[in-house]
Amino acid sequence: MSVSSPVADSPRAELRTRARNLHEQSISFIHNRKFARLSPEEARTAPDAMYQSDGDSGARSTASSRQRGNYWAELARSPLLTPEGEFHLFQKMNFLKYQASRLKSQLSKTRPRRNIVEQIEALLDEAEATRNEIARANLRLVVALARKFSHSSNEFEELLSDGNMILMNAVEKFDCSRGFRFSTYATHAVQRHFYRQMQRRQRRRSFEIATSSEVLVETSVDSPVEDELEQVAQHKVATTLISRLEDCLDERELYIMQRRFGLGEADDDSGQTLKTLAGEMGLSKERVRQLQIRAIEKVQDLAMSMNLTIAAH
Repeated sequence: MSVSSPVADSPRAELRTRARNLHEQSISFIHNRKFARLSPEEARTAPDAMYQSDGDSGARSTASSRQRGNYWAELARSPLLTPEGEFHLFQKMNFLKYQASRLKSQLSKTRPRRNIVEQIEALLDEAEATRNEIARANLRLVVALARKFSHSSNEFEELLSDGNMILMNAVEKFDCSRGFRFSTYATHAVQRHFYRQMQRRQRRRSFEIATSSEVLVETSVDSPVEDELEQVAQHKVATTLISRLEDCLDERELYIMQRRFGLGEADDDSGQTLKTLAGEMGLSKERVRQLQIRAIEKVQDLAMSMNLTIAAH
C-alpha cells in the first residue's frame, strides 16, 4: 500500500486551506439582472471618457492643501470620474463579485479544483482593485469634509481616517442602477458619520468642563478624607465600566480591547499591534482597525452615560 509523502500532501493541504478561506469569506455585491447576459469582455470594456478633465480645480486643491503635506496634495490631484466612468467601474466591480459568487457555489471544500480556486481569487482581487480605483477618485470629497468638520490637525487626521473607512463601505453598498451620482451618496454617508463624531466630542467636552468645575470645588475644601472618598468612587466607576464591557462589545471587539489596551482582564500581554491581532484573528489589519474604532466608540458612549448618571445623583 502506497503512503502519501508530506511533500505530496502539502500542495493539496494548501489548496484546501485556500478553498476553506474562500468558503468562509462573504462575497456581497449589488445584483443586477443584466449580469446574467453580460460577458466578462463587456464588463471590462471602459468608456472613452473615464475621467473628467479638471486640471484647474485639481491645481487649486493642491495649492490649498500644500500645508497638509505631499500626501494630501496627492489625494487632491486624484482625477474625478465621469458619470460613464463611474457607472462602468461600479458595474464591473459588482459583476466580478457576481462571477466569483457563482464559482464559489461550485467549489468543493474537501476536493477543490485548483483552477476554480485561482479564478475566484483573481476575480476578487480585480474587484478589490476596482473598488480602490473608485475610492481613490472620491478621496478629495473626504478631505474636503474632514477639513470642514475639524478644528485641529489631530481632528483632521482622525476624521480623514474614519472618512476613508466610511467611503470604502459606501462603495460596497452603492447601487449605480438607480441613476444618481456616487458623490451624493458618499457625501451623505460621510457627513452623517462626522456629525455623530462631532456630537460625541461635544458631549465629551461638556462632561470634561462639568468635571473640572467639580474638581475646583473639591480642591477649595482641601479635605484629605474627601479626596480618598473621590478616589474610591472613581475606582468603583472604572470597575463597573470594565464589568460591563461584555454587555456592550461583541466577542471580537472585546478581544481587541483586551489585547490592545488590557481592558476587561489582568493581562500582561496587552499592547499588541494591529498587525499582530490581524494574524491572531485571521482578519486584515484594516478590518481590525475598524473593529477597534467601533469598540472604542461603544466604550466612550458607555463611560459617558455612566458618568452622567452618577453626576445626576
